[in-house]
Amino acid sequence: KGLIMERVPIEFEGYRINSIDYSVYEEGLSEDKDKGKLQVKSLLTEDRKNAQLIIKTTVNDENNNRKLIIELSGFFTVHDIERAEEFLSVNGVAILFPYVRSVVSIITSLDNENAVVLPTINFTKPSSE
Repeated sequence: KGLIMERVPIEFEGYRINSIDYSVYEEGLSEDKDKGKLQVKSLLTEDRKNAQLIIKTTVNDENNNRKLIIELSGFFTVHDIERAEEFLSVNGVAILFPYVRSVVSIITSLDNENAVVLPTINFTKPSSE
């Protein structure tokens, strides 16, 4: 018998890197207040059938005197338009974040043998941090 597939509430269509800002600084000169913050923004079309999820984060690698600010957009087809925001904020971020982690690791490995590896995050549980 064939595999029965249930329709998913949101469908990932791909991602783009919006911006990468990589800089090296002299020891002791970084004063980054946004270090480690994950900013997430979702945009829906008027008919709520398509969405863009934007993730921006700042990585401050003080051990190697470098900073990376990265912003990625993920594109989704929305099948459950009534609960679109809910699915985007949990499932969408969980789908897109591994791409953020990968880009951060790749970019930081080009300049130094110590690539930055962002931790995995469980987006289904409220953060205690």
